[in-house]
Amino acid sequence: MAKIGEGQVSDETILAEIARERKAQDTKWGVQNHVNGTGHRFSVWLMNWAKRRCDRGNPDTWEKILTEEIFESYAETDPARLREELLQSAAVIVNWVGAIDRKTRLGSTEEIIGHLEIGEVA
Repeated sequence: MAKIGEGQVSDETILAEIARERKAQDTKWGVQNHVNGTGHRFSVWLMNWAKRRCDRGNPDTWEKILTEEIFESYAETDPARLREELLQSAAVIVNWVGAIDRKTRLGSTEEIIGHLEIGEVA
């Protein structure tokens, strides 16, 4: 078993990669100021579905955790709370990328890409 920190890629490294990607997006598309488009009833239903799905998942998968965070964002109408939910989603994404990097650096044979559970719909 790997020790804490072994194979670790710093959040700063991942965030620098994200900053480069953001710069590339701005270069390609320019500054974007779309409407949020959140808070629809279906988004609230999706949020509740994702929470139930994540709560019964043991052990959880990154996909389940991120889906729950993203759907919480989609359901939110208050700009301050939406921002908070989006930051939580971003933090999960950074953590997931770090987990992939750790597994890659440690030569883990553990499956990185998940699979559907029996009876689960994608």
